[in-house]
Amino acid sequence: MKVDDPSTWPQGPNLRYRRISHEHPTTHAFAFDSNTSLCGSINLAPGAGSIPLKTYSRLCSHCIGSLRSWGYLSRSEVVE
Repeated sequence: MKVDDPSTWPQGPNLRYRRISHEHPTTHAFAFDSNTSLCGSINLAPGAGSIPLKTYSRLCSHCIGSLRSWGYLSRSEVVE
């Protein structure tokens, strides 16, 4: 999982990625029905945040740890 490459971030029906704003470079992972990031550091208002863009997003390292502890693998780590 590369922190600056959204194409390697895990995908799942109950997983989404959001940033605080377009200007904020760090993206956080969220359970689909939650407004609190997996790392617990971000709490967005319902509907707030923006979808990450590949050119200036990086995934929170604490969220990566949470994703791995939940059993998510990056798309590049999945063997098909």
